[in-house]
Amino acid sequence: MVARPSDVTRPDRPATYESCGDVDVVLPARWQLVDRSLPNLGGGVHGRAYRWDTSTSRLELSVGVDVLELYEDLDFDVETIEVGSAHVQVSRAGAFGTSDHLIVLTWTQSDQVAPCSNYTLAGTNVDEAELVSIARKVVG
Repeated sequence: MVARPSDVTRPDRPATYESCGDVDVVLPARWQLVDRSLPNLGGGVHGRAYRWDTSTSRLELSVGVDVLELYEDLDFDVETIEVGSAHVQVSRAGAFGTSDHLIVLTWTQSDQVAPCSNYTLAGTNVDEAELVSIARKVVG
């Protein structure tokens, strides 16, 4: 007979789940929302993830998720800029061995509590000025 874990050895799960706040940002009409999800951040908290596409570009907005871990193999040029009241880290790299270019903006949203205060806006083949303009709408 195979022993099964007893209730004592199972980790406790939270009785309720919380989600990071929804991000309501209006993008130009050429951007089509193609996906949104609630990634599990652990501890009973779900983040937010949104993806918009055009025929040549992709834009991803994540709340609570450490997106830069996904791109750990890329070499980024990094600088910090001011966008509204936020200090935004701008990371630039070529993407995936192609002619695509990737720009990732990360910042802490001061009106949120961790982990929901961690915001990332990643653009593939998106002009940096447009990406910063979108971040400005999100930062508020």
